[in-house]
Amino acid sequence: MGKFVFLLALLTCASELPAQPTAQAVESIPIPESALRLARLIYPQDKVLEVRIKLYDAGVAASLKDDPGKAAWFSKYPGLLDIGISAGRAVLEKHIIASAPQRQDGFARFYAKNFSPAEIDQLISFYSSPTGSKLISGMYAGTNAAQMVAAIGPSADEHLTPEQTRDVQQIARAQVRAQYSADDVKALAAFAASPVHAKLGQLRSAFSALEHGS
Repeated sequence: MGKFVFLLALLTCASELPAQPTAQAVESIPIPESALRLARLIYPQDKVLEVRIKLYDAGVAASLKDDPGKAAWFSKYPGLLDIGISAGRAVLEKHIIASAPQRQDGFARFYAKNFSPAEIDQLISFYSSPTGSKLISGMYAGTNAAQMVAAIGPSADEHLTPEQTRDVQQIARAQVRAQYSADDVKALAAFAASPVHAKLGQLRSAFSALEHGS
């Protein structure tokens, strides 16, 4: 019975995903286009989807590893587990694609509230540069899904704490550093020395709270 429940959970995971706020809950104040552009740079839908799929697969693998009996049961019915996993991925992809604009709007409002138009332009300039693009891509690609699942467990209802997120990001940054050229290192050093970067650091806790609010 437990194995059947596990399979149903894979097939119906969309119904357990966080419900989207109603239109009344979303601020009606127009979002500056520059803030939206910045949000789309730091929260790219395709890369977010890749990470969430990795987390989903790692969660399933962890669940099977923690329960050898469950894995043995599915081995009796070749293909059944793959069908459930594929269905779960499809539902998850639909949810991520549908929720990405709302998430991007939330990040955009954060930037518009906390940064001046000139500061937002500076952030766009860096994150859209070859070095900034490499940094963003590397952070998503370097996410260790197995480590995150080990930290929070395979439940889709849990989230990393800000401290756990920082640990995961530090590992991802270490992996990305190996890909930096001499020019990248210079560009990163210049960005790190800028006032807008210092402001990012000051707002890290507030941004983390926003990031973990859904």
